Amino acid sequence: MHENKVRTIAVWDNGPGENFEYDLEFTPCANVINDSTCGYREGITELFPRDNLLVDMGAESYVGAPLRSTSGEVLGLLAVLDDSPMKRVEAIIEIVEIFAARAGAELERSAAASVNERLGKIVEDSVSEVYVFDPDTFNFLLVNRGARTNLGYTMEELRQLTPWDLKPEFSREQFIEMVEPLRNANPPHYSFETVHMRKDGTLYNVAVQLQYIGGSESVFYASITDVTERQKKDDQLKLLVNELNHRVKNTLAIVQSLSHQTFSGDGPRESQLQTFRDRLSALAAAHNLLTQGAWEQTSLAAVAEKTIGATCSLADRVRMSGPPIQLSPKTAVTLAMALHELSTNAVKYGALSTDGGQVDMQWSLMRDSTNAIEIVWRESGGPRISGPPSRKGFGMRMIELSLGQEFGCDVVMSFRPEGLECTINGTLPAHGRPQ
Repeated sequence: MHENKVRTIAVWDNGPGENFEYDLEFTPCANVINDSTCGYREGITELFPRDNLLVDMGAESYVGAPLRSTSGEVLGLLAVLDDSPMKRVEAIIEIVEIFAARAGAELERSAAASVNERLGKIVEDSVSEVYVFDPDTFNFLLVNRGARTNLGYTMEELRQLTPWDLKPEFSREQFIEMVEPLRNANPPHYSFETVHMRKDGTLYNVAVQLQYIGGSESVFYASITDVTERQKKDDQLKLLVNELNHRVKNTLAIVQSLSHQTFSGDGPRESQLQTFRDRLSALAAAHNLLTQGAWEQTSLAAVAEKTIGATCSLADRVRMSGPPIQLSPKTAVTLAMALHELSTNAVKYGALSTDGGQVDMQWSLMRDSTNAIEIVWRESGGPRISGPPSRKGFGMRMIELSLGQEFGCDVVMSFRPEGLECTINGTLPAHGRPQ
């Protein structure tokens, strides 16, 4: 039945007939559907003149009874029509009601079987893992295809197993103790996460919804989701947050140090501000390079080109050469800050402060070693140098300390008459490597 329409499921007219659909409005069947047995000895078409189907069938008399479920719900109707008057209509009504009761029970059973079959197919095809197990023995009774496929067991094998056979984190006693309160619906269900063990011994993370279904055929029912991918994403997110926290702290520490060292002197405030801005720009340039490489590694050549190019407009007078070498984020930032100080010093006081000066920057890996590295910054053609400065500024101290610590060596600063030479003979940190 669908609102004002019904469709027959069985027709007999001197033999099996074809099923059809018709409107209930203005028909005697409408009264039957409203839960009322009806019997009309004769003149049915006169009583229901707008029921064209009765006219087409040549009906003269009619008896109909509702088909009820065990709960009393009307499921349909059973109708008997004749092309002549029914002489004993009361007896026919009694017979129709008997058959209607039997037909209603069969219709309910058939509908329930259809629903159960459909639900069974939905559960079997579900991407979630579904488990039904005995409340006394705890052996599995039903396990859907999604679970069987993921576990690698057949249904026959699973009937010999229990939940704790799949959950290595639980012993038999622990599992029974956990689920026992569910029998009294206190709580009504459990939600928890654990791991499942496949037939081959591998493990996967699962989220479990477990409940007890009581009644004459009581069972435990569990709906389980494989959360391996979600767990991986959660772990990746935690790693990213920790990494971000670490990088932010390191960056703030660098900025704090730059700020303290830049503004601790007695120089003009505007000059100090410009120096601080330049140092932050060098730090930002290094970070941009690392961001492009997803903060994994970046090349030494790229760090040098980007840093020197951001520091001065005379980068074409800085000649660079060396083999491809990848640097870790920490090493890249350290080298970038040192190169910023060297190039700034060259522009202000060294080779790049005159028209004919130039800088040669070379790096190489030492023979017979993949991690021993030499980096040389050599200036020439600038103002002649009479010797080391009387005092070391922050830039010079930062170069010596930061590069020395990063490469595990002493940084040699040679103040030659023809120009400054900075030499690093150290070890490439393990997280950096030749390309």
